[in-house]
Amino acid sequence: VIFVTGGMKGVQEVFANNCLTPGLYHLVPIGQASGFPGQDVEVGADLDQRKKVFGQFGDIYITIEGGPGVAQEARDAFERGAAVVPMIRTGGASEGKMNFPAGALEAPPFVAPEHWELLKSKEASVEESANAAVEIIGAILSQMPVPQPLDAGEEVEIIVRTMAGHEVVVA
Repeated sequence: VIFVTGGMKGVQEVFANNCLTPGLYHLVPIGQASGFPGQDVEVGADLDQRKKVFGQFGDIYITIEGGPGVAQEARDAFERGAAVVPMIRTGGASEGKMNFPAGALEAPPFVAPEHWELLKSKEASVEESANAAVEIIGAILSQMPVPQPLDAGEEVEIIVRTMAGHEVVVA
């Protein structure tokens, strides 16, 4: 599992400071640094270009509150078929404002309705909503194809070509 943030202060910084996995990356514009635990990956000449890249590669996106940038990234991801799990109770883009994708606010058919309701409920505890999100992500993962392991000794290099034409080797 790899986690990727946009390298922004606030929720993403809190996540980075509490993430216990070594697979933590932050997409930042070229020449900038997040200063968070994990590895920065420079993409795009500026924040707008970085936002355009962010919605183009993940399988599952979790949104918490957010503004127009979160809504744009969720739209880009949802339009290409990625799963979006909005923490609706947090407001902002995640509750459907700022042109957030309406379809992402509806539970997929394989997700338990009571779990999806906990993403919305401001009366539920944060722990209940977080546990529901974990269950939803598990349900999404169960619907995804199982990746095939690499052959022994096979190396993979992922190159991200930024909007400015730079190439960044990720792995």
